[in-house]
Amino acid sequence: MVHTVAAVEDRVQPEADASHERASSQSGEIEEVKGTDEPKGTQEKLLDLLTGLTERMERLEASQERQEEKERLKGHEFSVLMQREYANAAANVEIAQAP
Repeated sequence: MVHTVAAVEDRVQPEADASHERASSQSGEIEEVKGTDEPKGTQEKLLDLLTGLTERMERLEASQERQEEKERLKGHEFSVLMQREYANAAANVEIAQAP
């Protein structure tokens, strides 16, 4: 399952919003309403997951860059080899046409 940062941020509430007061519509009293308190373990696990995701993305990007560099060099090596072959062929033609 793929989680995005935006989806995670939607679930995490800032501490300032964790509790607030509201007026009771029936008795006129003020009661304290607490938000869902996430245990610190959950937040730490979430942070570990995000950190792990960041590390995996960095490794993936580095691997992709290496693969692209290999492909680029492979094309360069081919063109260098072809240039050598053309040079050899041109030299052979010159030798063959020499009087």
